[in-house]
Amino acid sequence: MSQRELTLGEALKQMVKELGWHHKIAQSKARTLWVDLMGASVNKHTRKITLRDRVLTIQVDSAPLRNELQYLRSHIMERMNEAMGDDYTIVEVVIR
Repeated sequence: MSQRELTLGEALKQMVKELGWHHKIAQSKARTLWVDLMGASVNKHTRKITLRDRVLTIQVDSAPLRNELQYLRSHIMERMNEAMGDDYTIVEVVIR
């Protein structure tokens, strides 16, 4: 391949970056991963998931679950970052 040729994957990554879709794709991926990583019982009590400025905010409707998730924040961040891949890094998890 010459320097001007890109693979389809590289071209898509470049397009996403140029159009500013990177953050929206990361937020959508985080929502999907939350269900996959935390399971149906935790997701049942999850009311809102936002990802802004590399901070993942999880809003739950159960005080006992909120307390448990507070203790697991670093573990949650580690698992989410592992699943998100190199494209996006979460630097903080906030549980509300």
